Amino acid sequence: MHKSEQARWERTADFALGNIARAQRGMDNKIQLQLTFKDQDAPDIDDYMQQIARDTTIIAIIGPTTSIRAEQMAMQLTRMPECHKPLLTPSATYVQYQRKFANIPYIWNLAESDITQLEIIISEIASLHTDGQVTLELLAQDDGRNDVTSDYVQWFSFIAEEYSLQVSGVHLYSNTDDIRRCVEEICGTDPEKQSRILLFSPTTEDDAIAFDRELCSYQAQTEAQGKQFFAPFRIYCSDGFVSERIADAVQYDGYEGVDLSATPESGFIQAYQKIFGSEPLNGEAQFYDAINIIAYAATLYNSPLRDRLTSFNDAIQAVVSGEGGNGGTWFPFDMARHITLLRQGVTPHIEGVSSSWTFNRQTQASVTNSTFRRWRLFEGEYVTTEYISSQAPKRTTSSKNIGEWFATKMDDLSLSDST
Repeated sequence: MHKSEQARWERTADFALGNIARAQRGMDNKIQLQLTFKDQDAPDIDDYMQQIARDTTIIAIIGPTTSIRAEQMAMQLTRMPECHKPLLTPSATYVQYQRKFANIPYIWNLAESDITQLEIIISEIASLHTDGQVTLELLAQDDGRNDVTSDYVQWFSFIAEEYSLQVSGVHLYSNTDDIRRCVEEICGTDPEKQSRILLFSPTTEDDAIAFDRELCSYQAQTEAQGKQFFAPFRIYCSDGFVSERIADAVQYDGYEGVDLSATPESGFIQAYQKIFGSEPLNGEAQFYDAINIIAYAATLYNSPLRDRLTSFNDAIQAVVSGEGGNGGTWFPFDMARHITLLRQGVTPHIEGVSSSWTFNRQTQASVTNSTFRRWRLFEGEYVTTEYISSQAPKRTTSSKNIGEWFATKMDDLSLSDST
């Protein structure tokens, strides 16, 4: 993960490992996971990825948290397919990444693609502006290549049209100077600027902070000249805008958006808040689920079913596909029942905190259901206003078909065809 994420992820891991230990209280031959954390932007990350792909003492990899890094890790693993070492990504959501490795059985994505996230945002805008008297603008990075950096650019206008919303502009940047230029295009002294809604999809934390700095600077300069400053009356942000560093740094008042969350009915959010004093941020619930999936798979891999499992990845497949007996949730009491059944070689249906762990039948590209949190940034905190399931009926039939099309076509796309 990013270095800025590590403290939160370590405490989430401690929470998960503590519950796994409580669930095995009084049992013999307990499963105990040993986790090592690594900054995915460290100078030696390329060598490190190669090393852990080859290391036979490592049974699985969780992360990286960005699709670009996840693709690097997945490429290392595909060069050694004989090991079938599972890679579970909590928040690698770029469509091209998920499509590229869709037919690789040991690549598991615990969140749906950015198409789903983008539709969640646009459907929310459409539901609030049924009169159609609003236009949308997009600000996103694009380096001119058809790769994982351009999901929002590729799908923004299409999904907006599906919801009968007008697009007034798409602003692309590749560096800080471009962000400054885009801010000057998006904002200004023209009152018409205030009638628009901006969708902002930053690629990095630095991009988000640079946008905020330029926006505040332009506002201050305009008002210093005695002129009135106008900006989009709503700024919706993707999950790339969600981090403690961004929340602490930005000054402009008016950001809102979505990020990946746990299902509210699971009770995980409330428990997390009680222990840590804040809600889990983007991907933490998926990270928690990844740890539990590996623990369950390790239990099954040491059960009487072992003779029918050719690899540890087969154990993960059996865990997420389990239908043998009534399962439960993430609470230690339920987990104890899951572990008892798995030790007997029985695979119950288990619900995660972030989803039902249901993957598309044709491909394991990603889960088929995700929960998103709508938030507004207030005094350095992401304040939750709503939880939204990707299965919500307000999604349009046409946009649902995007995901269905990818699910049916992924099997036909080889790894080389997708590069």
